[in-house]
Amino acid sequence: MAYFLLYRHATLVLEHLPKHPQAKNPKYEPAWVEARKALKHDLAKLESLKPAINQRFEKSKASSQTRPVARIDSGDRDDGGPGDFDPSTESNRPSQAVDPLQHSDLAVKFANLEVQRRLRRQRSSTIASEDDINLRLREIRRQIDRASTPSSQPYDDSSLRSQSYNYPQVPAQHLSETNNQSMLQDPRVQQPVIADPRLPPKDLPCTPSAPPLPSKEKLGSETRSVVTISSDAHQFATAAFLENGLKLRTMFLPLTLRQQFLHIAERNTRSKLETLGILTGTLIHNALFITKLVIPEQISTSDTCEMVDELALYEWTTTQPEDLMVLGWIHTHPTQTCFLSSRDLHTHFPFQATLAESVAIVCAPSHQPDYGVYRLTDPPGLPVIKACRQTATFHPHDQTNIYTDALGQPGHVVEHADLHFEVVDLRPKK
Repeated sequence: MAYFLLYRHATLVLEHLPKHPQAKNPKYEPAWVEARKALKHDLAKLESLKPAINQRFEKSKASSQTRPVARIDSGDRDDGGPGDFDPSTESNRPSQAVDPLQHSDLAVKFANLEVQRRLRRQRSSTIASEDDINLRLREIRRQIDRASTPSSQPYDDSSLRSQSYNYPQVPAQHLSETNNQSMLQDPRVQQPVIADPRLPPKDLPCTPSAPPLPSKEKLGSETRSVVTISSDAHQFATAAFLENGLKLRTMFLPLTLRQQFLHIAERNTRSKLETLGILTGTLIHNALFITKLVIPEQISTSDTCEMVDELALYEWTTTQPEDLMVLGWIHTHPTQTCFLSSRDLHTHFPFQATLAESVAIVCAPSHQPDYGVYRLTDPPGLPVIKACRQTATFHPHDQTNIYTDALGQPGHVVEHADLHFEVVDLRPKK
C-alpha cells in the first residue's frame, strides 16, 4: 500500500501537475520546488521498496502453490483458534476447494470467528503489557505507604480498603449492668417476660425417590452453532473470472453496510454533496471479507469527492491487528443516477490495478436503481483507463463496456447479512 501511494504521488507530480493551467504561474514556484524535493525522496523510497515487494510476491506465489491451507474449524481452540496451520497433520492431506456461494453461511461464520481470534491475540499482548505496568505501579504504592507508616505499627493494607471509623468496644458485663439499672429506675419500662423456646417441628419421613427430570429448553439464537466441514476441504474456490480469464476470489460484502453508509452521508446528501468511504477487509482461506468501512478526511462537491490525506489512511491500516487490505471504495451520487462517471473510472483504476477484486460501490438514493457494485472490465476497461490522457474532470471514452456489475452472478461479490463490520471515521471532529 505504501508503494501504491508513493507511486500515485509521483504520477501526480510528473504527469498531472505540469498540465495544470496555472502550472507556470510564478506564484506557485516555491510549491513546485518543495514538490520536486518530495518527489526525489519518493522515488528513492520506491526503489528501496521494490525488491522487498518482489520478494514477498514470489514467496507468496510459491507458498500458495506448495502449502495447503489450514483446516476449517469453527470452535474456540486453545491452540490459537480456527485457521491455524499445523504442518504435522495437514501436509499429507489432499487439497479440496469449497464453493463459497453454496456455503456462504459457513464462510461468513468462519470469517467472523477468524477476525475475533486475531483481535483476541492482539488484545492479549496488549493486556499483558498493561498488567506489567499495573504491577509496577502497585509496588511503588506499597513502598510509599510503608515509608509513611510508623515503624512501631505493623503495616496493614486493610486501612486502604476501608475508611470507616472503628469505635472502641464496651465490655459486655458493664453494658448489661448499666442497661438493667436504667430499666429498673424507669417505671415506664415493663420487664419482659421470658418464655421457653418453642420446640422445633418434627420432620416428616421422606420417601426416597428419583429427582425430577429437567424441563426441555429450546436452544436460543444466541447459542453458538457448531459448524463442521470435511477435514479435506482447505480453501474456498473461485467462482468468477475477469474477461482475460484471470480468476477472481469471492468477496463477501455486509448487507447492512450500504444503509450504514447512507446514514453517515445523510447530511452531505441533503446538501447535495458527495460522500466517500473506503472498504477494507481481510483475506481468509482464499476469500475476501469486508470488515471495516473507513470514512477518510475528504473534500466534496455535488459531483466529486476526494481524500485529503491518503497517507493517514495507510498509517491507520498498518496498525490494525486484522491484516487489513484495501478492497475498494463506496461513494454517493446525491444529484445523479447510479453509474460510474469518467472521474469515478479514473479514481477506481489504481484500486483495481493493485487488487483485481477491488470494487466501486455507488449509492444514488434519489434514483432507481439506487445501488450498484462495479468493477472495470479487463479488457477493455482497465487498459483503456490506463492509457487515457484526457485532463478534463468529466470526459467521454470511445470504448464501450468499460465497467460491469460485480454483484451476484456472474460477479464475484456476495452480500451476506451476518458478516460483522465496523465503521471507522477518520474525519477531524468539528
